[in-house]
Amino acid sequence: MEDRILLKGVLHGSLPAFKKLISEYIPLVSRTSYRILCDRSDSEFVTREVFVFLWHDPLSFMTDKPLSHELLKRTCRFCRRRLMKRRLYNIFSIHPDIFVVQAYGEYSQEEYIARQVWQVFCRASLHCTDRQRVIYTLCELEDVPVSAAAEVGYYLPFAVEEALEEARLRVREELDRYGRIGDYDAYVGYLRNVVSQLTDKKRLMNNIMQEIFS
Repeated sequence: MEDRILLKGVLHGSLPAFKKLISEYIPLVSRTSYRILCDRSDSEFVTREVFVFLWHDPLSFMTDKPLSHELLKRTCRFCRRRLMKRRLYNIFSIHPDIFVVQAYGEYSQEEYIARQVWQVFCRASLHCTDRQRVIYTLCELEDVPVSAAAEVGYYLPFAVEEALEEARLRVREELDRYGRIGDYDAYVGYLRNVVSQLTDKKRLMNNIMQEIFS
């Protein structure tokens, strides 16, 4: 109910309502886009796009679905466009935003594990299709049900299940090849925690406001 009230405020040009929505949902959008794209600058670009779109067309977000659902829908759509643009400009082979794991003694145990976790995920993503990237992020890391992921990504349910299993296989293969983290479930738990700490809400909000009023 509160989201709908805030959306109506945005519809009438209320900046406080818009900023409140950004503050509430920027972690979801930036976290999801970073997981799909494995690139910090691309993730920030998509995050700006999503909220600028919300500012200019809040009415399209006022559906019978929760606002989080509508935001994920736009986030996934813009991420797919970004992945297509990478291929269009022939830069898809550039390494994503991967931490470089150096000597163990330079980091705390927690930081070292976090760096390994993110490396494994980014390397596995290089072997996934766009659909697999999107579905793995939604279903495995954001706990979105298969039926909702199908709606968010405009996929058929059976295609979601297939993509999820293929993506899990890619991650497991990379984990076996590279990781020293333990079993798959433990790895996913680490991965969720690592990416959840990457959002700089204040800086991203400033970037969004600059984009709107530039």
